[in-house]
Amino acid sequence: TALSRTLFAMGREGLLPDALGHAHPRYRTPHVALSVAMPMIVEVPVAYLFAAESSRDVLIGLLAVSAHGYIVAYLLVCLATPAFLRRIGELTTVPLIVGLATAATMIAIIIWAALSVASPVWIATAVYSALLALGLAAFLVRRRRVPDLAERVGVFDETVAGDVFADYNPWEVRR
Repeated sequence: TALSRTLFAMGREGLLPDALGHAHPRYRTPHVALSVAMPMIVEVPVAYLFAAESSRDVLIGLLAVSAHGYIVAYLLVCLATPAFLRRIGELTTVPLIVGLATAATMIAIIIWAALSVASPVWIATAVYSALLALGLAAFLVRRRRVPDLAERVGVFDETVAGDVFADYNPWEVRR
């Protein structure tokens, strides 16, 4: 799942405990991260089902929380792209306008979701906001212990056969 792969990557980069970044010696799967993620993946919807009025509300609520994650990630990309292009000297008017206009649209969607009190989406917005604040607080605490943590995020890379052998194709049948 995406959650286990995210936990795995964050463990490899030092954002989370190192154990989460361990791969199974034989299958090379993120088995520790999967062991942490799977109970959450099962328990959260089951607990929500006991609190919600219907399974439909659970589905809408969980989809809304995940949609918030995608929207915020997209918002951050829209804001980071012009900044990155400026840093490398490639910023032009079109990427700036498109990035800022799209970011404004994403912010409007988030505000609309927060104000949609008539549906379970506003609860998802509150839950997502609380989880985001909790994650940010945990990052800031961790950053005090590891000052260069922010600079290390996203730079982990692991060599694969294709990096070493230019003609390597794992899907090719060899006879």
